[in-house]
Amino acid sequence: GRAGTRFALAQMILLPLLVVLAAAGIAVEPARLLNFKPFLPTGWSGVIVTMAFAYAAFAGFEVVSRAGTEAIRPRENLPRAAIYSTYGAVLVYLLTACVAIVAFRPAGGPDPQTAWQALAPCGEWMMARSFRGLGPMGVPILTLIIVAACLSALHAAVYTATRISFGFGRDGLLPAPFAAISSRQRTPRVALYYTGLAILVAVILFSVHDLMVLTGTLCLLLAVCVNLSVVRVRRLMGDELIYGYLMPWFPVLPLLATVVQVVLLAVMAFVSWIAWVVAAAWLVAGAILYRMYGRVHAAQTGDDLQVLEADENRQATGQYRVVAAVANPDTALSLVRATHALCRAK
Repeated sequence: GRAGTRFALAQMILLPLLVVLAAAGIAVEPARLLNFKPFLPTGWSGVIVTMAFAYAAFAGFEVVSRAGTEAIRPRENLPRAAIYSTYGAVLVYLLTACVAIVAFRPAGGPDPQTAWQALAPCGEWMMARSFRGLGPMGVPILTLIIVAACLSALHAAVYTATRISFGFGRDGLLPAPFAAISSRQRTPRVALYYTGLAILVAVILFSVHDLMVLTGTLCLLLAVCVNLSVVRVRRLMGDELIYGYLMPWFPVLPLLATVVQVVLLAVMAFVSWIAWVVAAAWLVAGAILYRMYGRVHAAQTGDDLQVLEADENRQATGQYRVVAAVANPDTALSLVRATHALCRAK
């Protein structure tokens, strides 16, 4: 939307200003580069914990899939948009990290032994403490970037959650009011109100630290589900789908990513067990809601199986026979797998 575009543009305009200030600081005081030493002063353990939090930082690129019906050649363009946006986010994060390290200027000049030690106790204020070294404009520009980034992330979260709730309501997985459209703004108002209420309750009940861990945990769980779903879809329906993008190194890549994500989930449990319990309870509540409501009220689509003639004797014994018409012997195995999966689903 327009709001998300404005927030993103604000970040793209302000971030180069910080890069320019950092470059000027290096030109005037080259000893700032010594802040990069020693590399990884606390070892790889801090990197592993940071990886778990980084999943939340990358959440949002999948929002482009919501624009599938509005995009030109979505099968080719949407995968490109998701991949290129991820590359752009990596570049922005690396630039921000480098600028933050170079910007720091301890009392008495840069010292490779005290730079990271002086920043570590600052906690959430570490960035502000570091950017003081860029002069009087460093902290104000950083503040504007943080505000724009927070508003952008909030906009993306509300947009995604609202669209998902609206889609579930339309498909019968949630009560019908979730699919209600405002006659004035033409927006899914009930889904929007529910999303706002859920965010408000989370902000009131949990601390910022627990919310960060909770967000990272849910993003990791989502990534695990996506990787396992990719393996299952490719195995059962690989010959029937038309792909615009095909994952390389399949199935090694998704399975390896799943193992890494499970390890990071275990790490997050030690960071905040409260957030881990809440994430597990959220998943259990969603499964119960689907079993008790969504599965019964889900709207039928053209792809659903419909029983045209029912045999009471067969239904009583639970035994059925299915005939699969095979025209090409080369595709017989994939056809039987797909038929078996459909029969088990029904």
